[in-house]
Amino acid sequence: MSVSQCLLYHGESDSEEEVVSPEFPRDNLPSDVITAATFLAGSILVYLGNVNINLRTLTRDQQRKALALHQRRAKFAFGAFVLSVGAVGFALASSYYQCIGPFWISVGLLFFAFLGGVYSVFMLTREEQDYGSESN
Repeated sequence: MSVSQCLLYHGESDSEEEVVSPEFPRDNLPSDVITAATFLAGSILVYLGNVNINLRTLTRDQQRKALALHQRRAKFAFGAFVLSVGAVGFALASSYYQCIGPFWISVGLLFFAFLGGVYSVFMLTREEQDYGSESN
């Protein structure tokens, strides 16, 4: 069954032919992806709150200097948040339609969301080192 057929098909078949979809290696893999993606999305929201608090604790002059750095980190983290929410949606579709296509899309989105979150944190450490050397 193709992905388009899988997305459109759910329930009993009216035709004589039996429609067979690919089997999951485990029945709860989509729920594992849903759990991981919602945890990642929640962690990214906490991280975004931390970025906001870090910016607000600086003085006005320091805020002007660090604003572009904090905005870049926040935009990258927000992109990772959107990808992880998209992974939840595709995993839910995969679980509902019992189809493997949306499952692999959700795994890919989760992977790129994780990489985006890690890169955003890496930017944090690198930029704080650069920012700390400028203030000395």
